[in-house]
Amino acid sequence: MGNRKFYCDMWYGNKLEEVDKIDMTISGIDGMYRGNMYIKGKCVGDYATADSTILEKKFPQLIFNWDAESEPMDICLTDNMMDMLRN
Repeated sequence: MGNRKFYCDMWYGNKLEEVDKIDMTISGIDGMYRGNMYIKGKCVGDYATADSTILEKKFPQLIFNWDAESEPMDICLTDNMMDMLRN
């Protein structure tokens, strides 16, 4: 995989813009960021990339906290964004 590539598999035909959460693990073998994508709690696909900045560009609707100490890292919509979706 190239350093600037983003691979994703949307299992149900959803769009990246609809994703409201991703989880993430970083492979110790190849350094790839891998995880699942969710819409309203339902896992709708998975992704892989070698470049964390690609994730921020592909998911501008999500807030990334790279300092989080959770495992695995969950990236979610902010409270403001959730309020907008509810209204």
